[in-house]
Amino acid sequence: MEKQKTGLSSPWVTYSKKLMALFGEDKDLTVKFDQDTYTITIESENTFKIMALEKILEPQKAFGNITVTVKCLVKNAEKESVAALFKTAFAGNPRVSQIQEVATPLSPSETYVIFKKEVIQFYNDDTSDFYGNFNGLSEDIMRDVANGSIRVNFGTEKDEEA
Repeated sequence: MEKQKTGLSSPWVTYSKKLMALFGEDKDLTVKFDQDTYTITIESENTFKIMALEKILEPQKAFGNITVTVKCLVKNAEKESVAALFKTAFAGNPRVSQIQEVATPLSPSETYVIFKKEVIQFYNDDTSDFYGNFNGLSEDIMRDVANGSIRVNFGTEKDEEA
């Protein structure tokens, strides 16, 4: 006869088991719990599924003095998926020319977001401009608004060579 363990599961362990029970059977997902850091990681190659989970799951859950963090990560066995994020975010956007992931002398994988060669212009009370407009390139605007913790390179199309 097998002995049953007695005792109580901590609430953070129960919480991790709940997420594993909900998502552990999904063949697109990998669910792991790190008890040392109180981090539950849900990974998938399916960018859309990860983005949806990020929106519907609490990123942190407090249990007294213990806070569990839930991380939803896009995984790709061969490379980082920064390019996939930008391809998803800019799908159908007419300002983007191309998004490439290439090896460079400094890195095995660099993401380049190349914008079309055009000036974006809108009225902005800019007294240094005769018409009061803001004038700029998409790459400069993107540098200003992008999450600084993501490693990505922004550029503009070059002139076609004759």
